[in-house]
Order: sequence, then structure tokens, then C-alpha cells
Amino acid sequence: MNLNGKRILVTGGASFIGSHLTDALVDKGAKVRVVDNLSSGRLANIKSHIESEQVDFVEVDLT
Repeated sequence: MNLNGKRILVTGGASFIGSHLTDALVDKGAKVRVVDNLSSGRLANIKSHIESEQVDFVEVDLT
């Protein structure tokens, strides 16, 4: 699947599973916005993508 240029929102994207989903989406060419409250996730899980500007990160609690 080609996701070049597509914008995708991942909630909980700094968690273990969410960060792997984010990895896969970035590998397919998507621009990803990650929303996470960091209660169980870690920013380090997606730091390299944030630095490469493939991922925008927003720290917020959606509950």
C-alpha cells in the first residue's frame, strides 16, 4: 500500500504497539501525527521520526 503524502493520526503512538504502527506507516511514506499522554508510552520510542520531521507529536490526554 502506498501512503506517500497521506496524513494519518495515531492515538497512543508513543506506546510499544503504537510506536511500531508509527514505524510501519512512516516506512510506507505517510506523515503521521501522534497523540499520546505519555502515561505508558515513551517519547524515545518515536524520537528519531520526530527529529526527521516525519512525525508530529502532540502530548494530550484524550480521556
